[in-house]
Amino acid sequence: AEYMGAEGSIGMVLLVRLDTLSWTGLIWRGALWLILVAGLVCIGMAGPKPLLKYRYSAYNCNGTTDFDPDRCDGTEMSKGEKWIGPDSDLDQKLPELGPMNQFLLLEFQPEFGKYEQDDEAIEKELKVTVSIKASNADIDGDDVTTLLANQTHTRKLICDEGVKWCHTIPLVHFSWLQYSAYQFTVDFNRTIDIDFIKDVAFQFTTVNPQYTEFAIIVKWLYILAALEVFFLFRRRMSSLTKDKWITPQSWVSMLLIGLIFFNGISECSSQ
Repeated sequence: AEYMGAEGSIGMVLLVRLDTLSWTGLIWRGALWLILVAGLVCIGMAGPKPLLKYRYSAYNCNGTTDFDPDRCDGTEMSKGEKWIGPDSDLDQKLPELGPMNQFLLLEFQPEFGKYEQDDEAIEKELKVTVSIKASNADIDGDDVTTLLANQTHTRKLICDEGVKWCHTIPLVHFSWLQYSAYQFTVDFNRTIDIDFIKDVAFQFTTVNPQYTEFAIIVKWLYILAALEVFFLFRRRMSSLTKDKWITPQSWVSMLLIGLIFFNGISECSSQ
């Protein structure tokens, strides 16, 4: 097709009109598009799960319903005892962490010991004292770094009536993992009555390293595809000087450049 510009110059418009394609061509293109979409869906479903979650009980009673010192090796936090974990001796060991895990989130969830009774819901300010140690070797060894020492934070404790577990409370979040092993010491300040707390579940959430690798590979594939389309477009337009480009052609060029950076070329390069 040809287009008369404002200054009388003739430019070529790179347009593909659907009505010039045969039915066979349309069917093949539609089938290819469906295959690509189905392939992406299958890859997403069969790929690694994004998040890894590890949940540990403070009582560590292996499924029993009540705290029993003779059967449980854990901590009765409502009595002022400190939870130190994850404890490898109690089969509470986290896997080795690293930058590919991206972040580490620690949350805790108290068990409402009175949920079977007709007591009202509870909402209180709970003071939590936290200490954190980290190491790139053995957390019980000599090469240990203290990241946090007995810092007290206030969290709102909410337990609904008739519900076994209180609301989940975020406690610690690392946005970058510099060490491979972490140990947390947590205890509750008994300035308020917390005898209604039966157990406390600690949950660690981090990104699956395999998912991080998968995401980087997919991003690079998208970047390479965008680069290929961009250079093919510029090659087709090389026969024209830029003063002969029309507005849609300039916009397409800018959008292709934006697509390359939208897929995170700088982020992928840093990783």
